[in-house]
Amino acid sequence: MDIKMKWFYRLAFLLLLFIVLFVFFKLQPFWHPVLTTVLKALFPFAAAAFIAYLLYPLIRYLQKNGLPKALSVLIIYLLFFGGAGVAIYKGLPALLDQLKELSANAPYVMEQYENWVSAVERNTKTWPDGFKEEIDQGFAAVNETVERIAEKPCPSSFGLSTRSSS
Repeated sequence: MDIKMKWFYRLAFLLLLFIVLFVFFKLQPFWHPVLTTVLKALFPFAAAAFIAYLLYPLIRYLQKNGLPKALSVLIIYLLFFGGAGVAIYKGLPALLDQLKELSANAPYVMEQYENWVSAVERNTKTWPDGFKEEIDQGFAAVNETVERIAEKPCPSSFGLSTRSSS
């Protein structure tokens, strides 16, 4: 096969590849929801496999030291999930206190942010327009994210309390 035919086949392959990719991306509204649903359904299994992968060496160690495998698994899972439960039980009140403190200090933080933005705008007046546009787009994205977060209710509004009623 001569060199011209090799190049012809390579170009034909590239053209076919680009056509397939183009059709693939044009059909994204059809396959993307299916893929998203499948990935959401597979997430618990992936998380379980990851936890099992992390805990397997401990189970093997306990098994080598004479404990039955079922008892080793039970002990490891009780310690793992018990530790996670204690961490949530002890950490949730601190998290809620921090959220309340953040919401109380939000006006001050926003004022500092606005002062910082105006200082950046003053210092970048002499920069080329392209840089200023990029900075403005970045600030707009940050403002949009902050507004989206501010619209979400605080967890304490769902009846969670940092103090027990006993």
